[in-house]
Amino acid sequence: MVDHAEQLLLDLGFHQVRVRIHDKIARIEVMPDEFEKLLRSRGTL
Repeated sequence: MVDHAEQLLLDLGFHQVRVRIHDKIARIEVMPDEFEKLLRSRGTL
């Protein structure tokens, strides 16, 4: 599941990503300069 989520983010154009699963919550880490892009991508994730 983590690999799939990370690949999805890379396919969306993010350059460095990390996804971690904690129970029912996924923590997504991206570079600080791409954080706003992540927020704008919420509808496509």
